[in-house]
Amino acid sequence: MRGILALLADRPQKDAIESIKTIEELEDDREPDANELSLLEQIVALRARIKTLQTEDDLLTERLMVMVGKSKGLLGWASFNGTTTNRFDASRFQSENPDLAKDYMKTSYSRTLRIRRGMAQD
Repeated sequence: MRGILALLADRPQKDAIESIKTIEELEDDREPDANELSLLEQIVALRARIKTLQTEDDLLTERLMVMVGKSKGLLGWASFNGTTTNRFDASRFQSENPDLAKDYMKTSYSRTLRIRRGMAQD
């Protein structure tokens, strides 16, 4: 697999990425060419590794949280303090005030690339 520096050197420009994400008149699906297939295979393999590493991180973190227990943390290594936050409940506001909420709704369009091996045709 190519190194991160090579990937960064070949990175598409931001404006090219943003413009392709907003194309609304789309053509039918097509077969991937060899370069696209290679990228797809690399992405699928990378995402599997990421998922495995994330699961491992989650399990080790949970084990450590139980070990830390009531302590505020571990000196020089970790903190385990609580925080209280207030958040706006947009779903509740919209359900209780639909007429007011619709005045603040914003419609946008963007394309999302979803990758799954053997993905069914839409």
